[in-house]
Amino acid sequence: PAEIDDPRFEHNSVFALELAARLLISNNSNSTDLFPMFLSKFEELFAPKTPGSEDSSLVLKFPYLLERIVVTIMRACIHLYDIVELRIHLQKSLKLIEDLPSSFTRTIGDRLGCGLAIVLRGCFYLFETSDEWSTIKTLLDIAAQDKSGRGFVFDGIASVIDYALPSPDGEEDEGEENKIEPMLSHDGAEAMTTLLLNFLHGSYENDLTYKIP
Repeated sequence: PAEIDDPRFEHNSVFALELAARLLISNNSNSTDLFPMFLSKFEELFAPKTPGSEDSSLVLKFPYLLERIVVTIMRACIHLYDIVELRIHLQKSLKLIEDLPSSFTRTIGDRLGCGLAIVLRGCFYLFETSDEWSTIKTLLDIAAQDKSGRGFVFDGIASVIDYALPSPDGEEDEGEENKIEPMLSHDGAEAMTTLLLNFLHGSYENDLTYKIP
């Protein structure tokens, strides 16, 4: 389309996206109707330029817009994952990020890693299927590929483990005897173990910074 060639297209698109995202996040009661519209547009933008081909998607021509879409997906998951009806749509949006080229995801490693760390810490107990854990594990692994996102990923995993594991010797804080803490599922524990072993073995650019001496 001719409007795509307009030098203002990307900035105008980002402006419109930011306004729409604010509307989405501030209207939880209508999010089940709103977010599928976001997802439909994201899928359209991420699709190959020629159906059935391996051509680059249209959105790769606009890295600033693409970065804001990724951040919007992160924000939606952070604020809306507790809405059961939306989880399938949020999962589909996360899977879109999986298919982005590493040359791009490395440039946004800090934003991707930070967003995923918050999603992990705030929503781990809501992940009920192996597919959900597979997606988050893959994305955390992608974010950890670049140094800028690696620390966020490690801290996110550490925060979940610190929160979800029982306290030493079974001790409980006063007044919390009856408090039920969310626990990691088997799939979640497996995902965390795999990622921590990657850190331990220096799988990310031979970075052994996070290895315990």
